[in-house]
Amino acid sequence: MAQFSLQVVTFLGHVSLWISLVRSALGTDGSLDSMVPTWTAPAPNHTNPLGGFSLASGAVHTQVYHASTDFGTYNHAAMIDYHNNTFLIAWKNGADSEDKDGQRILYSQSRDGTVWTPTDGRNVLFPSLSTPHQESAMFVGPPIHIRGRQYVGASPGIPTGAAQGAQFCLWPDPLNPRNCGPPGQKQATSTLLMRQVKGFQQLGELFWASEDPPAAWATATAQYGIKRLADMDSTTQQDIATLAPDLPTLPCGPVGGGTLKCEACIGGCQLYSDIATAAARTAPLGSADEFSTEMPFDQTHSVIGNERAHYTIPISANTNGSGVPDVILYRSGTLPVLLASVRTQPGQKAWPQPVATNIPNDESNLNAGALPDGRVYLLNNPVFEPKTAVSARHNVASGTLRFRDPVVVATSVDGYQFNKAVAVVSCTALPDTTSVCHPRFGGTGKNPGPSYPQGLTVVAPAPLQHQGFYVVATNNKEDVWVTKLNFSVF
Repeated sequence: MAQFSLQVVTFLGHVSLWISLVRSALGTDGSLDSMVPTWTAPAPNHTNPLGGFSLASGAVHTQVYHASTDFGTYNHAAMIDYHNNTFLIAWKNGADSEDKDGQRILYSQSRDGTVWTPTDGRNVLFPSLSTPHQESAMFVGPPIHIRGRQYVGASPGIPTGAAQGAQFCLWPDPLNPRNCGPPGQKQATSTLLMRQVKGFQQLGELFWASEDPPAAWATATAQYGIKRLADMDSTTQQDIATLAPDLPTLPCGPVGGGTLKCEACIGGCQLYSDIATAAARTAPLGSADEFSTEMPFDQTHSVIGNERAHYTIPISANTNGSGVPDVILYRSGTLPVLLASVRTQPGQKAWPQPVATNIPNDESNLNAGALPDGRVYLLNNPVFEPKTAVSARHNVASGTLRFRDPVVVATSVDGYQFNKAVAVVSCTALPDTTSVCHPRFGGTGKNPGPSYPQGLTVVAPAPLQHQGFYVVATNNKEDVWVTKLNFSVF
C-alpha cells in the first residue's frame, strides 16, 4: 500500500486526514455518516489549561488509596460498581512498575461513597499467581450482577506484555473462547478467575470459571486452594451457567438495583479475530507520534487497542422504529481518535468493521454508558499532548509517555453526536498537594496525570445521598481517586 507522508502541525487541524487514512486502510468508503459517533463539542487544545475545557463544579474528590512502598506504588485500571447499597472499587497493584511479576488485585468498599476501607495488606481481591515456576501479572475486569449476586473476574497474564490477551473491559470477553484482543493476539484459555463479593468486606471463595484450570497456573491453584467451577455450590454453578459467548442475558442490574452500569454486549461483543488488520504501520512512530513524519500502512499491525467501551443508543434516537442500536468504541493503538463499530439493526449479532471517528483520545482507556435522563456519557482523556511536550516537569523522560490530563465527560442526547464536554478530574485540582501531575515514585509505564476512568451512575431506589455520577481513575498510575458529581453538571 502506498505510503502517506503527513506533515501535521497540530492534532486539531488534521483529524480528518487520520480518519480518511484509517478508513482507507480498513477498506471502508471514508464517509463520516450519521451512524458513526462524532465529537461536536469544542475541540481540545493541549496548549490551553485543561485543554480548553471548564472544570465541573461541585466535584467531591476522595482518595481511596495513596500509593506507598508498604503496599505498592503502582496502581491502575480501577473498576467501580454498586450493589446492595455498597460501593466497590478494584484495581491492579504492583510493587512499582506496570504489569510485572507479582501484580495482584486490591479492593476497597464504602457504604457512603466517601469513607473507604483501607489498603493495609489484607484487602486482596485476587492474589498474584506468581510462583517460582511461573511469573504472573493479574488484571481485573468490570464486576457483574447475576440473579442478585455480585461477582468479580480477573485473569493472569505472563509479563511482559501481559495485558495483551489478559486485560478485558467488557463481558463476555473473558469467557471461553476467550476474546481479549487486540487483533492477532493469541488467546489463553480457561484463565478467568472469579469470586463472589458477598457483602461488606465479605468475599466468596476463589474459583476458575471453567472445568479445567489452566495448566500454567496449576501450582498457584494448589497454593491458594482455588476451586474448579464444578467444585462450587450449585447456586454459583447456575449463576455462571448464565454466561455464554453469545450472552443472551446481560449480567447487569437488576432494574431497580440502584445503578445503570452495564459493561456487557447483548448477543456478545465484537470478536477481535473478526477485525481487519490491514490498517497498519511498520515501525514505532517516533517523531510521527507528533504527526510530523511518514505513516506507512503496509503490514499487519492493527490500529485497534485492547481497551474498549460499549453503550446502547437511546430509544429516542432509534429511527428504524423496531429496535435499539448499540456501539463499541475502541482505543486506537496508533491514532489520536477513537474507532467505532455500530450495530444498527434490531436483533443484529454481527458487528461491522470499526471505522475511525473524530472523537479525540490521548491513547488511553475509555468508558461509556447511560445517564438517568437517557443521554449517553463518554469518559476519556481527549486532550492529546505530543510526547515531546511531556518533559521533566512530569517526572518522565521526554518522548516516552503521554501526559493524560484531564479526564473529561462528554454527553450525547442521541448517542451519535457528543456535543457537550466538561473536565471532571485533573491532576492540577486534586485536594492533595502530593498527588500532583507527576509520579512520586520510580517505576516503568507510569503516565503522568489521571487516566483509565470508569464511570458509575447511581440512581433511585438507592439512598438519595448515594445518588450521583462517580468517576474512578488513577493519578500517575499511583494514587486511586474517586470523584462524585451531580448529574446537573452535565
